[in-house]
Amino acid sequence: MTNDGELEKLGRNTLAHDGCSTCGDVAVPVKVIEVHGGEAVVEDRLGIRTTVAIDFVPGIKAGDILLVHMGVALGRALEVRL
Repeated sequence: MTNDGELEKLGRNTLAHDGCSTCGDVAVPVKVIEVHGGEAVVEDRLGIRTTVAIDFVPGIKAGDILLVHMGVALGRALEVRL
């Protein structure tokens, strides 16, 4: 489970509560667990895993932090420095 606070720095959104297309235009920060072709297994800050399409973001690898919406990776999250 990704519970080291890394994703929480990017917001409190989760796949279970904020990933729904009817709940608004919210991108959820997730960590890439593994990559399989054009899809990646990702995990949110609560440890919820799902598979997302990564066609729009080239060069994805395990450990990357992505912003996803409706099952599609929109881009990499920038590193947050506090």
